[in-house]
Amino acid sequence: MKILFDFISIQGSINGGREYVKRVLETIHLNTIEHSNLFLYALFDSKIPFIEDDQKKYDSYFVEWIDINKVLSIDECIRQKRIDVLFIGILQRYVNRDLSKVSCKSVVVIHDDGGPEIARNKIYRLRPYTNWYDFLKRFFKEALDYAGVIKIEDYSKEIDCHKKFLLRSNVFVVTVSEFSKKSIQYNHSFLRKKEINVLYSPLRNEVGFKPQTDIASLVANGGQYFVSLGLNRWQKNIKMVLSVFKEFLKTNPNYYLVTTGAKECLYPHHIGLSYLDDAELNYVIKNAKALIYPTYNEGFGYPPIEAMRFNVPVIASYETSLPEILDSAALFFSPLHESDLWRQLSLFEKMDKEMLIGKTKKQYKLISQRQKEDLNILMNLILD
Repeated sequence: MKILFDFISIQGSINGGREYVKRVLETIHLNTIEHSNLFLYALFDSKIPFIEDDQKKYDSYFVEWIDINKVLSIDECIRQKRIDVLFIGILQRYVNRDLSKVSCKSVVVIHDDGGPEIARNKIYRLRPYTNWYDFLKRFFKEALDYAGVIKIEDYSKEIDCHKKFLLRSNVFVVTVSEFSKKSIQYNHSFLRKKEINVLYSPLRNEVGFKPQTDIASLVANGGQYFVSLGLNRWQKNIKMVLSVFKEFLKTNPNYYLVTTGAKECLYPHHIGLSYLDDAELNYVIKNAKALIYPTYNEGFGYPPIEAMRFNVPVIASYETSLPEILDSAALFFSPLHESDLWRQLSLFEKMDKEMLIGKTKKQYKLISQRQKEDLNILMNLILD
């Protein structure tokens, strides 16, 4: 069996989708070791940078690396190489690619439909301005949008452009939560009669711990901090946490707030960290008092799962997939109301932490078991 594997979704940016695709790749590779008739071909884009040493790290996994810019079409490549299965890890990465003529078995993952959700609910208006030019440009675009002259954000085409492909009987669609499934079907009515397989994102690989220099002394001296991830991504809504935590410190001055995504400290007791490798991130999460996760939109939710894995309580946005994944193991708040987060931080400070950690352990056991089972189902879907 020959599998054309989507390496494009591993390139260019660090996010949960990339981690998902890497985990699937590593699991398929284990199968190639056990089965001599299984061969992997990497589909990559030479115009998109590789993250760190990914190409070197995974080079031995593949029979051949195929540059998407050097083939007439994906379908032509499939025919020439006699590919049996096409795996696409993030469909939205193929918005400008024609998949309509792909005739082989295809397994396609749509992690979420965040673009239409954010546009439909006007959440993009909460995106911070970068400068005066950005303010004026967005002001006039929103005025034209209000007048019906243009549509500011039309993310529907990211999936709609693949309608013909997705409706083929040889195409199997996968998503990572029940919320994502319903979101996709709501925003793209042509998929309401298509079977969409809900398979939870696989467990991330265990990479151990490596002390993070900026907070190692704080941890060593018994300092306590909350952590929030993704300051460089406005959709993660970390600026809300920064604002609320500043108020929280007035009555709880011994705590710190650690954020990742930008190395800047905006006030005393805020520690801003930039990029962390997986082992450093594990260290930062494991030693936290709690993870604060105020996102506007989430397809599955790797960071809260990682926190629960280390028995770290989660204070999370009550949005999209998170109530499904976290159930009663988290304290929930509205990402639109700072006072609601402040309320939950105040409640967390007074509550029985062992009771919450007990719920965390129980929920992680349930979710991680489902993740293992669903990864096996996905492998069967790809390899059968």
